[in-house]
Amino acid sequence: MTLPFVAGQAYLDQITQEDFRKPHFLVRENNVPYVVNGNVGVGGRLLAGKQKPPANSFQNTDRVAAPSQWPHIPHATLQFGSYVYEDFVNGRIDEKVPVRIYQVFFYLEDNTVEITESQAGNTEYVPPKHLSRQRVPRANDPDTFLSVYDFTVGKPVIIYGRQHMIYSCDLYTRNTLTKMGFVVAPAQEPPYSQIMAASKLSKMDEKLKRHFNTDGHFARFLQYDGQVLRFNAVWNDKKSMFGDEHTLLVRFYLSDGTLEILRKEPQLNGRDMWRPFIKRARIPKVRKAETSFVMSAKG
Repeated sequence: MTLPFVAGQAYLDQITQEDFRKPHFLVRENNVPYVVNGNVGVGGRLLAGKQKPPANSFQNTDRVAAPSQWPHIPHATLQFGSYVYEDFVNGRIDEKVPVRIYQVFFYLEDNTVEITESQAGNTEYVPPKHLSRQRVPRANDPDTFLSVYDFTVGKPVIIYGRQHMIYSCDLYTRNTLTKMGFVVAPAQEPPYSQIMAASKLSKMDEKLKRHFNTDGHFARFLQYDGQVLRFNAVWNDKKSMFGDEHTLLVRFYLSDGTLEILRKEPQLNGRDMWRPFIKRARIPKVRKAETSFVMSAKG
């Protein structure tokens, strides 16, 4: 029964009120905890000057079709790509324009947002979550939360004071938004920071070095593959203690410039006749000086 608005209406409302639960800020919906603003008072009644936020993003407006005509997408997750220009306090000193690339996930079932930083290349480092799954209030109206209308390719969205520029979305998100009646703009290329550009150039240099070597190793391999120079040599080591004279066979491979030395063993000694003396490797012309250690014993 609705009472007329007369003098003492506030007192009559208190008489007819049956719910006296205290307001709270911690809410769990669809097994997702989040914090709500203090818009309601005792019994769930709205306070003066406050508006109740929409229950979900599915609103019957002129921009989209009626909810009954939409496909069955209660558990859909929309994925967007965004980038943020960092300030020099949070960014690195050697970067002129710090740029961070993020992946923004929007859950249609409860209007929650989750943000993770994009993984660079095939690195094993998994970046942590930039923003855990929660409802995000709008910057211009803290009493309302971000909905699907706020995420548009090519337009920025402010999330807790940081401006995320949406530059792309995946194929599933594009098809879902198209079915819902949205016009999705084509994807854009994100700006590259100084570190990202240097990393990309280093990877390109590595690929070029594999195929185009300045020393002409590949061309030399094609020209001298299978050609080996053999030399017979003798190493007289009799001046040293327990030294002997060694008969050696030196092999020089023209294809890659490696050297291999085999030592001839005496006959009927139970071993192979030619044993490896120096394994096949590239030997420098000038050997680096080794540090000599002098051991002394004190009696």
